Order: sequence, then C-alpha cells, then structure tokens
Amino acid sequence: MPKEEYAMLLSAIFAPVSKNGPAKVKDPGLVNIVKAGYGLYDNHKDALVLLPLGTSLLESLTEEIEIDLVLRKAQNVLTGMGEEGGLAIASRSLKTEDQLPLIFMEREGNTLYASGFFKEDTDFRQHLEGFIAGISAVLDLQDLEFQIIPEHRYIEGSWEPLLSLCVSGDKSAWKGKTGFLCPECGWGGTECSEAAPFESDSGEEEETPESLEEAHTPGADTIEELCRQLELPPQKTLKTMFFTTEGEEQPRVVVALMRGDRKISPLKLARYLGVSSVRLATSEELHGAMGILGGYLGPKGLPENIMMVADLSVPGLLNVAIGANKPDYHYRGACWDRDFSTPHVTDLLQPGAGVPCPVCGTPLEETCWREIAVIGERKDLRARYSSVDYRDAEHKKRDPRFVSITISLDQLLLAFFEEEGSLIPMLAPFMAYLYVAEDAGDTEEAGAFMQEVYMALQEMEIPVLMDDCTAKPGNRKYNAEVLRFPWKLSVTAEGLAQGKILLSGAEEEDLLLSPQDLGEYFDSFVMNEMEDPFEE
Repeated sequence: MPKEEYAMLLSAIFAPVSKNGPAKVKDPGLVNIVKAGYGLYDNHKDALVLLPLGTSLLESLTEEIEIDLVLRKAQNVLTGMGEEGGLAIASRSLKTEDQLPLIFMEREGNTLYASGFFKEDTDFRQHLEGFIAGISAVLDLQDLEFQIIPEHRYIEGSWEPLLSLCVSGDKSAWKGKTGFLCPECGWGGTECSEAAPFESDSGEEEETPESLEEAHTPGADTIEELCRQLELPPQKTLKTMFFTTEGEEQPRVVVALMRGDRKISPLKLARYLGVSSVRLATSEELHGAMGILGGYLGPKGLPENIMMVADLSVPGLLNVAIGANKPDYHYRGACWDRDFSTPHVTDLLQPGAGVPCPVCGTPLEETCWREIAVIGERKDLRARYSSVDYRDAEHKKRDPRFVSITISLDQLLLAFFEEEGSLIPMLAPFMAYLYVAEDAGDTEEAGAFMQEVYMALQEMEIPVLMDDCTAKPGNRKYNAEVLRFPWKLSVTAEGLAQGKILLSGAEEEDLLLSPQDLGEYFDSFVMNEMEDPFEE
C-alpha cells in the first residue's frame, strides 16, 4: 500500500474516475474497473490497461498468490519465456533426484506462470489440490464462488486434459467462455467437460424388443417432424449425424449416434477421434460416402469403411425410430445390438440450458465462466524439452512429472469488480477515501479539518486517499462508492461542529470519531486482517 505523502492525494494520482464505462463494453467487471479509475480499455488491442490504482491492487493480489506458492516451495525466476520458463531452467539445471520437487514461478504482464517438477513416481494430486487451494484462497478473500472444471483442449496436435479454475460471471464477460451450472448440486462445466451423462430413464419398466418395420415418413427430415408422424417421444428416436474430420491430410466422414432428445457435442467427437475439429458433412460428402442425401440416414446397413461413434446413452436402446437410408422412410422398433451397434462408445453429450445435469439430473442453467487459472501436465510444452530428466538414487535416468499453471490476473481483477461491495483492507490500494461532504460546504473550516484528519492518519501510517481536487460535492460521494475502499471518511456538518469525522464501512454502523480515535479504530479492526501470513 502507498505510504508516501504525494501518493495519498487524489490530485497526485492518475485515477480518472468516470460515470461512463468504455464504449461498446458490456462486461460489468470491465465497466466498473474503468469507472473506478483503476484501468482503461484499449479497444484496438482488446486489452485491459491498468492505471496506478489498478496496478496497486494487482500487486496485492499477486503477492497473496505468490506467498501461498512460496509456502509450497515455489521460487521466483525471470526468464522472459512465460509458460516455458521453468522447463528451460530445468533442462539446464535439473540433475539429481534430491533437487525435486522443483517449482518455479514467473510473472509476465498480467499473467502468472508456475512450473512444477516432481519425481517420476509421484502421485501429485495433493500438490495440484494445494495449488488450487492457494489460488482459491484469493477468491475467498472477496467471497467469490469458484468452480474446478475438468476438460480437454486441443493444443498443438493433441487433446490435453486440464483443470480450469473459473468464476461464474455475467454472460457478456470479456474473454469469458460459455458454460453450464447445476442449481441443485453445483456441478459446473463447459461443452468439453468430462462427465458421464445422467440417465434419467432408469425407472422405466423393461421393454420387449419389437420387430423392425419400415414406415413411410414423407418430409420427416427433423426429429420434431418424425415424432409427430410416428407419434413417438424424442427419446424413442435416434439421431444419426454425419461429420467430416478436420486437421487431417485425408478428411474422413464419420457417423455419430445420439438419443433423439439430446445434442451431439462436435468437440467431444473430435476429442474421441483425436482430430482438431469436426464439422457437419456436406451434401456432396454424404453422397460420396453413402450415395444418398441426408435427412433419412440411419445406422443400419452403413458401409463398413464408415466409422460409427455412439454416445453413452445409445447402448441398450430398444424400439427406437432410425433412418432407413432412403428418402421419406424410417424404421420403427430398431434395437441396439440386433439392428445396429458399434465398439466406439463415448460421452458425446453436449450440455446446454435445460439439459439434465450429469450428476443429479436437474436441468442445467447457462452461465459464462471467467477463467482464472488453467492447470495441466501440458505434454505439448514438455515435448519441446527432451533433455529434462534426472538421475535417481541408483543413478538411473528418469523423466520428472511436470505440471504447468497459468493464472490470469486481469480476469481475477474483473471478477472482483463484477461483484458488489468493497475491497478488503489487505487488497485495497487505500484504507479509506477522505472527502468533504455536500452538507459541510466547501468552506475553509471544512478544508482545514479534512487536512487535520489527513495529517493525523499520515502520522499513524494509515493509507488514505484525500480528495483535494474534485469540485462537485456530488461527484465526491460518487467517488467514495465507486473506488471501493473499505472505509469512507467524510467531513459532514454535524461532525465538523463536534470536531469529528464520519466513518462509514460496508459492514459497520456509521461512527463519528475524533482524528485521534481513528488510530485505535484501525488498530483494532484493520491490523488484525493484515497479520504476517507466514506466522503460525
């Protein structure tokens, strides 16, 4: 926190508080941080630019995270190589088993990177849980609810399993990503999150397989129209969708099967196939693979060279309607194993608003995730440094286990500003905002008393920002709210008559205190929250 006299006057700090947010920006966190004068939004570079108050808050947040990482044996380095920095050091310096665990951290702009190296046979779940707990502790400081989301991402030719630490944000969150949240059990995820689909029909009575019958279904090229014509519920139909792989030298046409009341996730299909992405097959591609146009295609009688992938909801299906592979016709009574099957079965369910939660079955709600941190073994990074190894106690060469952590500090800031309420003392740039209230008037007496309070607080080394330059009293009150300092100190008409300052806090009742009493107040209510984190 700033202690110098010049840093405690509003006129000496570039803090352009405004009642207007950046143009065309809807993210409430970004809007609020700009209004408070903590930062600016650069629309040309699509970047958050932090100003003095913003950098002060960022340094406090970073310090809290780094303290926890230090307690987990992390060491600060400066390589200028970002997420590769730790690997670059280990490739030159890691030699023996007794050096492990070896954990480095490096700040680059608004991102904090950490790299951990562990013995080859280490089960480092506890380490991962510890890293997550440390980052989460910072979110807890402002009572932000967070979610750990397991998912996969396609990075440099392969799908990487990752843990994403997210905060649920506004749907217009800047650089946010679409996600889903269960209001009942709290499950959270994205389209590519790992989770087996909830089976909502487990209580249904056992069915007897029916015979396969061809049905005339003119114009039934959608599930809705098929259900209308055959008088079936969507769950008694089977979606058969044809996709083309991308990112391969020779694209393939593949088939995905899903129960009719659910949607197929192209990302999950691509992950299963090990390709960068898939897209719906074109009419030309369908014709080349099947000799027929789409709309009535089904899984029965497909050419052997076409790979078929089924969702977990498909095995065991009985008496469903499927395409008959000719225009205007479907089959009724199709059964798994008897009429169609495949050895390729995986989770293809695309989560969405109203889709049953994978854990408890409650309809999911759509949300937007702010991604605060990403944690994973990052095989793509590890592969660039084949020389990272060590000798064990028997002098045998071993490969260390590697974990990479990327922490987005600007998203953490925005999460803080999306929520209402004041910053806590250990994070706020200043303890309080000191100003002359409207009812006191802009008199010499009011100004002199504010200066007296300011000098007393400075003597007690209590960081306070004194407004010595805002002309309109109404704007001072606005500043007091938008800056989000833990306390507001205002010179009021009543207080001025008694020689006291009005102290207002988010959780305490307003108090009229003499300048001398402020020291005891802050000693009892503030310093308890600023204890040395290394003390037991």
